[in-house]
Amino acid sequence: MNVRFIVEPIFSLHNNKLIAMEVLSRFKLDNGMQAPTIKILKMLRQDVKNKLLNKQVEWVVANKKFFIENNIICSVNVDDGLCAFIYEDKRIQKIIKENDFIAFEISENHPNLDMDDSMIDFLFSLSGYIWLDDFGSNNATMSAVIKRPYHAIKIDKSFLQHNIENRTISETIKRIKEFVPYVIAEGIENEVYHKMSVELDLWGGQGYYFLNTNMSNHCEMVSNYLSFDF
Repeated sequence: MNVRFIVEPIFSLHNNKLIAMEVLSRFKLDNGMQAPTIKILKMLRQDVKNKLLNKQVEWVVANKKFFIENNIICSVNVDDGLCAFIYEDKRIQKIIKENDFIAFEISENHPNLDMDDSMIDFLFSLSGYIWLDDFGSNNATMSAVIKRPYHAIKIDKSFLQHNIENRTISETIKRIKEFVPYVIAEGIENEVYHKMSVELDLWGGQGYYFLNTNMSNHCEMVSNYLSFDF
């Protein structure tokens, strides 16, 4: 199996400035067919996930000049297994400390978000950019938001789209911002979602709407189709 890394932009909803990029993996089978990312990630052994994270971080650092000169945060995703890997691996700890533009998106599926967990807390000690990912996709509650000093909360795409026209989303975001001022909306796919997200006074937005506008040049600049075989 082959994997390549791409980036997806996150734009400010106040001034349309590029503020961050998320590193994503895209998998291809040996026969050349594209493989479903979520399904593949669930199937990977932990040692392969660790290798994948190492490659992602190395790739981000290789492009650090772009991120630093443009004042852009670059995020990678971690689950409970990867939090444990970072906790134990001195090499990746050193890389994180030396590259403070890297953010880590902790999956909402992490089982200990609203509990004491030394591995999560250790990640906070390494980086000032820890984000809670996919808030609203069923697992994390406000107790998780309150538990730790996240830099940002990312609102789940389905939660946003299903509730954007009612009071649920506005009340949820208002409550989150009492503890975490930076909120990012996932799933901004068209002008309607973009306009409504702007009205919610969010920090950032992510989705096809931005890929279809003026972002493609930046994505191509950073992606480079770097790949490796498992």
